[in-house]
Amino acid sequence: IEEIVGKKICDIVSQRSQDDVEHLRLSLEKDGQFEAIELWHKHVDGSEFPAISSGMLIQDESENGDYVVCNFMDISQRIEALKALEEIKNNFRLLIEEGPVAYQALDSNGNFVEVNQKWLDIFGYKREEVIGRSFAEFIAKEQAKDFGENFKKFSSAGKIRNVKYQMLKASGELMPVDISGRISFDSKGNFIQTNCIILKRAE
Repeated sequence: IEEIVGKKICDIVSQRSQDDVEHLRLSLEKDGQFEAIELWHKHVDGSEFPAISSGMLIQDESENGDYVVCNFMDISQRIEALKALEEIKNNFRLLIEEGPVAYQALDSNGNFVEVNQKWLDIFGYKREEVIGRSFAEFIAKEQAKDFGENFKKFSSAGKIRNVKYQMLKASGELMPVDISGRISFDSKGNFIQTNCIILKRAE
């Protein structure tokens, strides 16, 4: 304790967070508190670690004067976990983009948000001709009229398997395909996107 008592916060915070200390000070002056500010702190040995800090200015009319009560939480493991998660996501994107099967992702309205190179190669489109357009524009007309209702069922079930479609190639030719996939939801259950693979079906 004696190693820390009497020191200023800038003495125990890493150089990379000095600007954040100034932000913290301004928040105290303006609002009397600061919430969830990420600061890089220093260990005694000089090594650094990230922490989330919150605090409140206590106005003390006694001889002790005003002071700040704060807490902080070491988030080193969380940062490492987020890095690992980001690496997994990057590897997944690479797998999708360079994968051997056609992949497509739709938003909650059934519009394209992503297709991989294999999808473009099979159907003959350029990426800018696809992204943002409805999936209904790329299937046979007799199926397109029912797409809205079928997409609602997909959204409700959260997954589909070997759903049969006639997909329209850039050449105007219709290709019979089977589509399987799942929907990604966030932690609150909100729709993020569909993740589907498309396989050519033998007639």
